[in-house]
Amino acid sequence: MLRKSNRFHGPKAVGALVRRGKTQRSKNLSVRKKSATKWRVAVVVKKKLYKSAVGRNSLRRRIFAITRECIESGEFEAQNVVFFVNSTNTHELSYEDLKSEVQSLLA
Repeated sequence: MLRKSNRFHGPKAVGALVRRGKTQRSKNLSVRKKSATKWRVAVVVKKKLYKSAVGRNSLRRRIFAITRECIESGEFEAQNVVFFVNSTNTHELSYEDLKSEVQSLLA
């Protein structure tokens, strides 16, 4: 899980990024991002995709863990990022497939 300082707090912060951020899409995820001085990350999983809170939260934790690895590696420059899960198949992806998809969106 990411540190609290690396996560968004409140809907206003996320809303500003959604309005002004640059969009990238892949098969299972889309991302809104904007360069920043420090990392801030949010993951949005619609209730329409996964009715169970357990399913939504496990997917969020997987994406947060992958993002934390990218932050700690120093491979990518700091940015504000909001991930949106678009597909119900995302939960079935292996860790490596999900990791490659997240890294391609962060690049």
